[in-house]
Amino acid sequence: MSNFAHHRGASCALGFETAVHLAAKQLVADRMALYLPEVRVNVPGVADDGDLFAQPSLFAPAGVSRLQAVRVEASVGEIRPDLVVTLGGRDVLVEIAVTHFVDALKLRRVKDLRVAAVEINVSAAREMNFAALEAALFTSEQKSQWLCHPERDAEQERLEALAANERSCSHAASARRRDDNSARHKMAQQEERARLAAIRAEPAAAKLRQALDHMGARDAAELGFLPVPVKASYAISAPPLVWQAAVFSYLLHCAVEVNAASISARRVRAWIEERFEVPGNEQALAVAVWEFLIGLAALGLLHHEGRQQFLITFVGCAGARAVVADARGSGALPLSWMRSWPEQSTTKSLAIVFGSVFGSALKWERVAGLMPKVRGEEPPDAVIQHYAKGGLDAGLLRRFFLAVGFARLAGT
Repeated sequence: MSNFAHHRGASCALGFETAVHLAAKQLVADRMALYLPEVRVNVPGVADDGDLFAQPSLFAPAGVSRLQAVRVEASVGEIRPDLVVTLGGRDVLVEIAVTHFVDALKLRRVKDLRVAAVEINVSAAREMNFAALEAALFTSEQKSQWLCHPERDAEQERLEALAANERSCSHAASARRRDDNSARHKMAQQEERARLAAIRAEPAAAKLRQALDHMGARDAAELGFLPVPVKASYAISAPPLVWQAAVFSYLLHCAVEVNAASISARRVRAWIEERFEVPGNEQALAVAVWEFLIGLAALGLLHHEGRQQFLITFVGCAGARAVVADARGSGALPLSWMRSWPEQSTTKSLAIVFGSVFGSALKWERVAGLMPKVRGEEPPDAVIQHYAKGGLDAGLLRRFFLAVGFARLAGT
């Protein structure tokens, strides 16, 4: 089949374009079919944070559409498209582009009509025959685009309206959750303030009894190491034994068991201010708390790590009593194994503390891990001597056994 163009020049180019237009129109009219590009919409959605996003979605697939009618050069409003085709009961304007494409003015007029319009790009047919033009019009090889698609636009508007409404609902729900959370937070703060006010108002005897019960001690004498002498005791409106027992019970007694192996003087001051009346000035309170913690360090129960931070080197009130009693007795009493055994996680936590304070971290952890295997073979003092040969200090091993609850002083 012959080509559309054989000559060059302006008149030839015009003739070529006219020939292609006429041939394309005739082919569509004869076939009563046309390959139309796919139609996509951007489906908006609402993310969990309320932001909008869009995902392309197929609204109508590409393919050859069977036509119900074809009108050539029919006027529609102010424009005269190359073709007006009817499919599915709806008109579609068709522009066939060879060298001239729809400009901005014509595109605006097409959109004003609110009628579907498509531009078929057959410019590649410049050196082609009728067979090539057929391929361009009726297969996916053609390059075409929708100029206007009212149904797609209506669907896009519908989807965007739904998304906007969903976003509005999401924002409203988020606002309600924020308000609810804020209200719950305020209520929790009020309840906590009321709880702390009630604690501050409790008599000193009641506070002491609660602290002793928490530590499993019958009376203050059973502690054996409190109160620690401090200056500026007037800074806290409670006897030193009361506030010290409270701090020891609630901040130090169970700390290592829950992997909280350190405490700061600042944390202790804040805790006291919440639960006790503090008529003295801030400096006086700081002095009282500092001397209390330094006093516990002198007893071997804490280690001053630096600045206001202290490491806790005992487990529970029983461990603290045993360490202090042994120090006061100069380590003269023999040791015996405890009947009940501490949790492995607890022994490991204290071993890490001893390793941090005294060095040889791996050796301390190894000792803590091997204790369950050796306690039935030899008494504690013999085991201490055995491990002391491995490089650990015998006095520190003894303190570790007592502090963690491996061993107890004979007769206690």
